[in-house]
Amino acid sequence: MKIGFIGLGNVGGKLAGSLLRNNVELYVRDLNADLVKKFTNMGAKTCIDNRTLMEKCDAVITCLPSPAASASVMEDKDGLLEGMKPGKIWMEMSTTDQNEVVRIGKLISAKSDLQLIAQFQVDVIEQILVILLYLLVVKEKYLNPFYHY
Repeated sequence: MKIGFIGLGNVGGKLAGSLLRNNVELYVRDLNADLVKKFTNMGAKTCIDNRTLMEKCDAVITCLPSPAASASVMEDKDGLLEGMKPGKIWMEMSTTDQNEVVRIGKLISAKSDLQLIAQFQVDVIEQILVILLYLLVVKEKYLNPFYHY
């Protein structure tokens, strides 16, 4: 499974680092080129824009500092929305509000059969557990050929 991560700041950098240390195939983006370079030096890949990141990845996690930053990443030219298609997953961990997540969710729903849209406003450890549980429970049948119900 390929995971995209946008926002490598204080919280996002720790979460993305945890995924990378656990051998997840990770694609990263951030406005800070030094942070992107740090992650690519550790084995992550990057993309030229957010649309390409969404196209390459099975799931994309956004961890941004504001509702405006989230809207920009999603809706600007070559944004995540342009790369959305059925089967893609977006997990929202940004500093945002419920109304903004619902608004963006409606835009995504109009474009694809979005499987998961989640806003996590919990501490970092709980965020990592939610991601890992999702990957283990929901995606297990795709990851493990011996999966049984």
